[in-house]
Amino acid sequence: LLHVSGDFDLSDLTRLFRTKVTVCDCGCWLWSEKRLDHAGYGQFKFNGRNMPAHRFAYERLVGPIPEGLHLDHLCDRHRNCVNPSHLEPVSPSENAIRANRRRWHGDQ
Repeated sequence: LLHVSGDFDLSDLTRLFRTKVTVCDCGCWLWSEKRLDHAGYGQFKFNGRNMPAHRFAYERLVGPIPEGLHLDHLCDRHRNCVNPSHLEPVSPSENAIRANRRRWHGDQ
């Protein structure tokens, strides 16, 4: 598993993207744009295509997401968080296990 540590600076993202993010006291970068998908994840249009906002931020600041992996929100209560420090590439099965654990046990 790849875990991202360190601080990222919003100035490293495109100006348009930055206008749609609100930084909260918990360290989350909350997607404040109204465009969310059915599961509550932010959507961002870049170069003519829609993409999940958290994936855009991760790829822009960290690098490509390894093929076949999903980004797990370590701050699961905030699906609209786009802070790469709060995202971890994991297998789809690990992502599902963690989601179920959080849902049933409230673990973070």
